[in-house]
Amino acid sequence: MRPGGNSRRMREYAILPAKNILRNYLKYLRHVQVDICTQYELTPSQFQFLMFIYDLEFFTLVYVRTHFAPISDNKMRLIYTKPLMNKGLIDVYISRQSVTEEDKQLFMLDNGIGYGARLALSQKGRLLVQKIYRKLEGKEAINAPE
Repeated sequence: MRPGGNSRRMREYAILPAKNILRNYLKYLRHVQVDICTQYELTPSQFQFLMFIYDLEFFTLVYVRTHFAPISDNKMRLIYTKPLMNKGLIDVYISRQSVTEEDKQLFMLDNGIGYGARLALSQKGRLLVQKIYRKLEGKEAINAPE
């Protein structure tokens, strides 16, 4: 046996017993992000944005600016909404032009004044985020970048 041969201290790593780890699927978050961003031509910020809006029925730029990224609406459109709309990952949920009388009452609007468009994750976007979760949970393979 070599000096210092098989001691735990000389290893590069040692894995904890499984009973001590309840969840560990985020360990590969970066690998999944690289896989998805490469495959779908997304930026890391767009990837995070999709994850952020996944549980929302709809959202406004004001909401996202307040809770996700404190940047101007123009920059928000340039970085997130327009590119993701072009890819079919988000859609307009309700626009100012499509506000009905019922919507005006529901959102307490006066003739659409002060109304920002409501956007939503499209079916394609929702399926993509579900794919991300399957990869994180080990139910779908993570493709290595080339």
